[in-house]
Amino acid sequence: MIRHSLILLFSCFLSLALEGNPRQVNKEISVKTWLEVKQDSGMVSIQGMVKNTTDRDFRGAYRITTKSGSSQTSQSGEVNARPQQEQVLSTVRLNLQPGDACYKLLSLLQKDKVIAEDSVNFSY
Repeated sequence: MIRHSLILLFSCFLSLALEGNPRQVNKEISVKTWLEVKQDSGMVSIQGMVKNTTDRDFRGAYRITTKSGSSQTSQSGEVNARPQQEQVLSTVRLNLQPGDACYKLLSLLQKDKVIAEDSVNFSY
């Protein structure tokens, strides 16, 4: 899936510019991961997603890293996706102020190796 720059307009006429960068690291493994960004009641919601496009179960892990200003946070967990299953890995809601910037990186791992990732870099 190709991501393009997105512009979300808030009711206060401020905008948030987004640019995604999905990347399949291992072309032999047909499991995809991406970040979905939505505006919800004046807040920004970011969901880490995975889809198993194979005909067998996928077991692995995910890691989401967030950098905003001088702070950095990381979240990780296990992924167990059935064949052809799409699922939400994590949801984060941000209340951004004018001038805020944020970078998120979602990595999908199998046997401690990154097999797919997506990132989004945005400023408000």
